[in-house]
Amino acid sequence: MPVENIQFETRQAALPDRCNEKIHRLVTWLSENPVIDVGLDGHPEALDRVDASLAGQRVNAVREALVAGGVEPLRIRIGAFGQPGAPCMDKSAACRDRVPRVEVLVIGRRP
Repeated sequence: MPVENIQFETRQAALPDRCNEKIHRLVTWLSENPVIDVGLDGHPEALDRVDASLAGQRVNAVREALVAGGVEPLRIRIGAFGQPGAPCMDKSAACRDRVPRVEVLVIGRRP
């Protein structure tokens, strides 16, 4: 189940400052729900090798931010949990800005 999207600048892997509030909300929510694990799924701008590498770097940036906020690393899984590709199909700037993202998903509950 998707929880949040962390958008990145085109061709950038650094976590944008504008996403700090989202990260803070996720860290807070995860600390309040210690039985929930999350998955991080990176979505590149294009389906090529360079963007695949950027997607992995973005996932690592989000993971590092969550861990720095106090989330146990074992609660964070990395992988392809959904359908690859863009969330929209048109060539507009608004669509293009939503594509380079890391999707945060609830993937399980601990016993």
